[in-house]
Amino acid sequence: MTVPADRPLLLVDVDGVLALFNLDGGEPAGMWHMIEGFAYYLTSGGPSLLHEAAEHFELVWCTGWEDRANDHLPRLAGTPGPLPVIKFARNPGRANAHWKLDEIAAYAGDRPVAWIDDALDANCDAWAAERTARGVPTLLVRTDPSRGFLPAHLEELVAFAGGLVVAD
Repeated sequence: MTVPADRPLLLVDVDGVLALFNLDGGEPAGMWHMIEGFAYYLTSGGPSLLHEAAEHFELVWCTGWEDRANDHLPRLAGTPGPLPVIKFARNPGRANAHWKLDEIAAYAGDRPVAWIDDALDANCDAWAAERTARGVPTLLVRTDPSRGFLPAHLEELVAFAGGLVVAD
């Protein structure tokens, strides 16, 4: 499959998407890893889904892990990488907005964006709605932090990317 050079961005969070928690219902396929002194349960299904998503999107780490995602996840979990990383302010200063929004908006500009995260809130919904109203396709994909990135999420992402009209 040929992917246009101006394909949409897929902003990828780590915690709750690839590194699972609240595993009360049992552990999906994956493995525990010690990363910088902390135990993380890395799903084995999410990385293969990311590889498939990369056929349709430009992947970007959008996580508090920042560069550490590239340091650990390709080696331990088999994610694509290294990937570009969105850097976040350590003191976002706006309690009334999601802590990632300012940097995401600056990074994405007017490119079509899909964002997969377990901690999307009403501020994220408003941001996505405002972009979409301006004609900038924006999709938010919510994950359950105990299940992470699932095939149904990939289907939603591929449908979104497939529905975009690419200008020549």
